Amino acid sequence: MLLFDHLAIGASTLEEGVAFAEAALGVPMGPGGAHPRMATHNRLLLAGAGRYIEVIAPDPAGEPPGVPRWFGLDTPPSPPRIVSWVARGRPAIIPEPLGEPAPMSRGSLSWTITFPRDGSLPLGGALPCLIDWPEGVHPTQTMVDSGVVLEKLIITTPETARAKAALAVMEFQDMALLEFRQGPAALNARFATPRGTVEI
Repeated sequence: MLLFDHLAIGASTLEEGVAFAEAALGVPMGPGGAHPRMATHNRLLLAGAGRYIEVIAPDPAGEPPGVPRWFGLDTPPSPPRIVSWVARGRPAIIPEPLGEPAPMSRGSLSWTITFPRDGSLPLGGALPCLIDWPEGVHPTQTMVDSGVVLEKLIITTPETARAKAALAVMEFQDMALLEFRQGPAALNARFATPRGTVEI
């Protein structure tokens, strides 16, 4: 069984990504940290119960990882955009190549996450990376209410039927949060914010 966990907004620099998210959503991003294994760093924002937004970028202070960075961040987008989404849980069957689980850490947090080792996105971003947090541990537990709530993740893909079938097999429980559109691969999201409805 899987649940929605978070969105990843990729950027060339963390400063650029944070400025983009704050301008769009109208609220300040919260703190984050560094991922030594991937030489990336992030800032986070609560976006509803158990859900959050991550702005992530290459960390210029990090040691080069020697492997492709996750979320395609060896060639980060400019301007920033949503590059991936992440679901949490351990499905009994994984019908698509999402990557093998890899141990990760940020400060006192640790977890495992799947991602294609070539730095690509699962089914062009239409499918999530899978994260597994230790029992009773989740980063949203220490986040303050931002007034931002994720209302819909809009997944545009030429592989709509394939993506829906894979999520059904993995028993993804938050299908009502997803809207699928047929077309070239893209991810957009709609939020309720203190300034009203916003789409990124």
